[in-house]
Amino acid sequence: LAVNFYQQLFGNSHQFKAGVDYQDLESVASFIYPNNQEFIVSDYNAVTRQPTFAPGDLRLDFTPPEPSVSTGKIWGFYALDKFEVGKNLFFNLGFRVDKQTADSDIGNTVVDTTNWSPRLTAVYDVFANGKTLASAAYGRYYQFLVQDIADSVYSGVAQQSSYDQYEWDGTQFVLTDQVRVGGNTQPVNDNLKPTYLDEINIALQQQLGNTMAVGIRG
Repeated sequence: LAVNFYQQLFGNSHQFKAGVDYQDLESVASFIYPNNQEFIVSDYNAVTRQPTFAPGDLRLDFTPPEPSVSTGKIWGFYALDKFEVGKNLFFNLGFRVDKQTADSDIGNTVVDTTNWSPRLTAVYDVFANGKTLASAAYGRYYQFLVQDIADSVYSGVAQQSSYDQYEWDGTQFVLTDQVRVGGNTQPVNDNLKPTYLDEINIALQQQLGNTMAVGIRG
């Protein structure tokens, strides 16, 4: 969503632009073995594609799986003012604010960041004819934290971890152990912040005729 409007201020024409964007994220992870079982055996018949059981072989019956569902929200707000000063100098000044949150599958807020980044551009029309332009620009650009952080590091719903263990005694599988794994107790890092890149551009552009231009940028 964005809006534009024009306004004369202090004898100069200003073009203002402001907008907001929003992302609603949901990540679902569900892992399950075929029939919710795993066999650990010492022999396998490749012809029949069936295991050959021997005493000591194991069968793991996993508890009914539950999906791990994490959610996230990203709000972005930006504003921009494009204006000129005299006949030779043009400015494009603005900023962006990003707010990101993410909740783990047990409802814990594991990401909560707010970042402000400037956008600054100045263009000088050397001969005031639009053909020879010198410009400089600076901006800071943030990378969002991936939702996988909530899915992996802070996931609370155990996947493929709780099971009943049965051992083959020569005639049948007999229950020998039960393993139950609780939720993730990884402490939340309150200082978790996204990385960013500061970018500075300086350029000189010259128009050649009506359809060609050359430039140097660094």
